[in-house]
Amino acid sequence: MFPMNPWNEPPATALAAVMAVCDRLFALTDEDELCRCTVECMRSEIGLDRAGILLADPVGRTLRGTYGIDEQGSLREEKTLQFSWAELEHGHAGVTPFYLQLKRETEASGLPAYRHIASSLGNHRAEVVGSGELVVCAIWDGFQVIGSMSCDNLLRQRPILPTQVEAARLIALILGQLVQRSRAERDLTTQRKLLVNIADSLPDALVVFDNSLRYLFANKAKFELSPYKSVKEIQGKRPGDFYPVLREPGSMDKHRRVLETGTPLIDTKQHQAPGAGGGRYFSENILPLREDDGAIGGVIVHMRDVTHTRRAEQSLADSEALFRSIWASSIDAMRLTDQTGRILAVNPAFCRLFRTSEAEVIGRMINELFHPEHDRSLDEYLARFDQGAPASPVRLRRRLPDGGSIDIEATYSKFTLSGGRVRLLSIIRDATDTVRQESERLELEKRLLQSQRMESLGLMAGGVAHDFNNMLTGILGNASLAQMNLPQDSSAREDLQRVEQICFQAAELCQQLLAFSGRGRFEVRTADLNAILREMHHLLQVSIHKKIALQTDLEDPLPCADLDVPQIRQLVLNLVINASEAIGDREGSIRISTGAGNYDAESLADFQFAEDATPGRFIRLEVEDTGAGIQEEDLQHIFEPFFSTKFTGRGLGLAAVQGIVRGHHGALRVRSMPGRGATFTFLFRPGTSALPAAQPPPDATPSSTLPAPARVLVVDDEPTIRNLASKILQTAGHTVSVSHDGLHALELFHRQPDACDCVLLDLTMPGKSGHEVMEEMRRLRPGLPILIMSGYSEAEIARKFQGITPTGFIQKPFNASGLLRRVELCLSAAG
Repeated sequence: MFPMNPWNEPPATALAAVMAVCDRLFALTDEDELCRCTVECMRSEIGLDRAGILLADPVGRTLRGTYGIDEQGSLREEKTLQFSWAELEHGHAGVTPFYLQLKRETEASGLPAYRHIASSLGNHRAEVVGSGELVVCAIWDGFQVIGSMSCDNLLRQRPILPTQVEAARLIALILGQLVQRSRAERDLTTQRKLLVNIADSLPDALVVFDNSLRYLFANKAKFELSPYKSVKEIQGKRPGDFYPVLREPGSMDKHRRVLETGTPLIDTKQHQAPGAGGGRYFSENILPLREDDGAIGGVIVHMRDVTHTRRAEQSLADSEALFRSIWASSIDAMRLTDQTGRILAVNPAFCRLFRTSEAEVIGRMINELFHPEHDRSLDEYLARFDQGAPASPVRLRRRLPDGGSIDIEATYSKFTLSGGRVRLLSIIRDATDTVRQESERLELEKRLLQSQRMESLGLMAGGVAHDFNNMLTGILGNASLAQMNLPQDSSAREDLQRVEQICFQAAELCQQLLAFSGRGRFEVRTADLNAILREMHHLLQVSIHKKIALQTDLEDPLPCADLDVPQIRQLVLNLVINASEAIGDREGSIRISTGAGNYDAESLADFQFAEDATPGRFIRLEVEDTGAGIQEEDLQHIFEPFFSTKFTGRGLGLAAVQGIVRGHHGALRVRSMPGRGATFTFLFRPGTSALPAAQPPPDATPSSTLPAPARVLVVDDEPTIRNLASKILQTAGHTVSVSHDGLHALELFHRQPDACDCVLLDLTMPGKSGHEVMEEMRRLRPGLPILIMSGYSEAEIARKFQGITPTGFIQKPFNASGLLRRVELCLSAAG
């Protein structure tokens, strides 16, 4: 027995159920939701809860439905059958058991159910097949069949009633209309999104107004230029709501003219966009927006950012004005020619240089303006230039109208105009003085090269000067002692005087070597360090191995500095030669750089010999090489006299550098690691005037009376000097005690501080130096007369003894009378 079927009720009840289904479907817009709701309503509202409901497309592929019987005999949902009618007809491995059963049951009738389903789609009818077991309804959108809805009495529990068949037909027709509406709205939405995406992808701004000039739409490019950021913000509003300037009368007249006339305004005048910072320019196209009937319903405004173009035009105009200004005001002569060498234009400086006028040269060939012997070289140069050779100055000689001639230096620049027209710009300078100066410079350079070579040798010899001075002192002192013991009429006196004269000449030579090696008197003047280095470049290049690259990095402009130019030359030459020796015959590089900067106390603490350097601005000189580097344990000794390593090559080279730095009141820093080269950095004070020269000591005359005997302590590590000084002083009646070095002298002095009236102290000694000995003695006995003796000049000694001053100074070599006179002055000064 079939259960009670509510569809046996009167038709009004069935119609109410159909209306309820329609109400639910009308509330939906999504096609998939419509199909889902239809299947659900067919089961719940139409009473086909025990039937299989299937919505299919025109070829029979399932859209949505409940189909199939599980193993327990209940309905189950199969949403994606995906079999066409043809596949059902010919059989398929995945065809559901229901369709196979349906095929077997209806084959006897000659009209299988699955074929009947297809045929029913063509006549828009609802068909009942097999005693109410199958209903098929066409889904019609008003124009065509877009699918089918089938209801299958799978469980055979109750037949499908006629009222249910009619309800299914009505619902299928309504579903077709609603699906058509959903698809239309979906297509409209898709088209609108497409149009919006197209508009947003445009780089130009796009705005649409209605016929009241209220915003309808704006694209993304417009939002980037405006205070508003979405269409929702602007719809229904006027431009004046966002831009106060557009509220003024006449501000929107162009748009109203397009609304009234329908005539587009193309590429209207460029203007600065309000609110865009006043720095952007746009070109506007205002177009009418027409309705389907041709009426004007608004305007479309197309805005293109032409800021780049406007600025490019302005830049081009500025460049042209700048070029004309440079052309007219340049002190260099300029000439423009075509590819054949015909003159097209010249500037005023050209006319002044060549004593001519534009009318006389425009249209002439450039070869007509030069000496015949230079025509070939000019033609060859232009040919090389035409082949792509790099531009470089060329020297030529120019005929003048008065018969004279001048040397010129010309640089050419080639460029191509539109249409392939080639132009050649020549920049010309008067090189007459330059040619003459270069000739003089070459001659001077030859002499300088020889001089520098001699200076290099002098640097090496300067290291010997110290010891040589000691030997000269022994010769000179003993000669003077011998004269003191000879009768006035002795024939040997003249020979001894000649020995003294020769010794003094040799001493002068030593002083020259010492001065050159940094121990002598400096002659400081304002100088350009860059110019010094440029002048030395060739000399430095020939002084190093051919495999070594000499590089310069000179800061320009560089402030001048107070420098002793020969000493700086010696310093640079010495360092470059040392760097070359460190690199050896390997490939490497030496880099010389200059600069200027401020150095505070913390920065100066990293430098050596900076005792005289106070924080402030300095000129920097740096020499860097890629040589073998310096061992860490050697770094603290490289500036000591006579210290030598394989890197430095000569024991006195860097000691001389130290003297030069001290003489300039500068500072020095050395950074090096074995195998990574070395970098020497020098700091010099900038200045505009020479440092004050050291004043020589006043020339004292010997006293007319013999000095009172005094107790003199003689301290010198050289036995010859020590014995000579003792003998001279003893001959004069003084009591002498001697010491062979500074430590021994301090030992004696500590035992008996008052045992001497005067100390004759050598400056350079092993262990304790003369400076250290003097400091210690003065600490124990302030005011003690101390006479310093050294082979270095008094100016150099004065710099070494800043803060503590010796009573007197005597320079080696000296004779007996000179020593006695200095001792007498020293004792007199002490009171």
